[in-house]
Amino acid sequence: MLHGSGRRNVALVAALSMVVTGAAHRAGAQTWNDVNRAIDTVDSICRLTGACGRQPKPQPPTSRSDTGGGRASPPKPKPETAQQRYEREMRASVQSALNAFGYPVGPADGVWGTKTRTGMRNLQAALGFPVTGNLTPYEQQILLGAHESYNTGHHHSAYPGLFAAEGLDGLLRAHADPNYFSTKYADGSPSQNGGTGAIGGSDRNPVSPPSGAALADNREGQGGFKLDAIEVVGELPVSIQEHCDHTKLTTQTHGGLVQASDMTDPDQALSEQFCDARIFLMGEVKSQLGRVRQSEEELVAACGQVAGAMAPAVSRLGSEPPAAVIAEASRITGTFGLNDPAAVILYGQVCIGLGYRENDADTALAGGLVLVGAGRTPFAEMVGHQLRKGFGTAKNPAAADAWYLLSLDALDDQQAPAVLPSQQDKRTAILRAALGAKGGQMADGGDGSRVPVVNNPEANLRIIWGE
Repeated sequence: MLHGSGRRNVALVAALSMVVTGAAHRAGAQTWNDVNRAIDTVDSICRLTGACGRQPKPQPPTSRSDTGGGRASPPKPKPETAQQRYEREMRASVQSALNAFGYPVGPADGVWGTKTRTGMRNLQAALGFPVTGNLTPYEQQILLGAHESYNTGHHHSAYPGLFAAEGLDGLLRAHADPNYFSTKYADGSPSQNGGTGAIGGSDRNPVSPPSGAALADNREGQGGFKLDAIEVVGELPVSIQEHCDHTKLTTQTHGGLVQASDMTDPDQALSEQFCDARIFLMGEVKSQLGRVRQSEEELVAACGQVAGAMAPAVSRLGSEPPAAVIAEASRITGTFGLNDPAAVILYGQVCIGLGYRENDADTALAGGLVLVGAGRTPFAEMVGHQLRKGFGTAKNPAAADAWYLLSLDALDDQQAPAVLPSQQDKRTAILRAALGAKGGQMADGGDGSRVPVVNNPEANLRIIWGE
């Protein structure tokens, strides 16, 4: 036990330690090693004598940098990945569309807060969808499609006079229901309500036809020239996007979708089912991209490789039975180095969705063949659609029918639908009615599938397989 001067010395050392500690706080972190050694000395004396209580070591001030007096820099944010950028831009697009259609959500910054959720709920309520505050891929497609139509002026030709009659809400309703415009305005009443429907102008500023005098002026002094005959060299290549745009306009002209009970146009019916399935798969790939580690750029590149590898199977489409093509597709997917069948299926789903989203028929077709080769036979419908119209392969409508029927047989065997599961019964009825209207009775295709009978089974097989 310390007496007299010993206690005074301990107190003096402790006080000195406190002074030095305060100075270190003021001077910065560079003196802290010396300070801590001094405190360790005091601490040793305290343990030996018991004359002072244990105190925790002070910690370096966190508001200073390690090198002196400056404040510590905030941590740098991680760079945004391509997938994160894509998702932010998509969220911003939804916000821009909501603002444009009268559902204000504030700045289109890609951050969904209370205002954005409120705008979504109001939109869903206006269109009669379940009010959740979170748009489904289908609802988002309606909103963005209507916004694009409005921005490009396409709605003037697609829905003549509708904008003048009902404004932006009418445009949303028309995109949500293909039958809305033709049913409500079967008598052409939008023009009577102020819209002109003039192509090339707008509902508010229509383009007037040229007067007779103007036409006469244009004809004066003309003549004496020779016109070369227009030479028809074949069909102009059409992309999937262009085909679906035309299909949608035809649906509106006909007054709605072709139904199984009234199969007036089997070709249009098949196109309508194809384009609806395409939109569904485009929505599916968006959610899939949000659950994988790879960036979108990496997956687009990988799917391009898949399309190149699948070329031998694509070359057999239309000339060999589906079973032979599927066997080749399965062989090719076995070279991808993916031991898990689920991984192969996921690649097929991503590639077919990205192919349709990027308007890349080759990639979409390759994705469909990967899926069918992996046992997801209902995707044979998508192969049939592309084969029927020549998207990513040579056009062969007769051979396409066997792929449609292969898909229908798989659904009959209780396999999971490839697209739009809630509409399975309606879709299969339309597909069957369309194929029946085209080919009548069905016959055995020789490989376990069925093919439509043209005149007799042998003639039919020669047409289907090019024999």
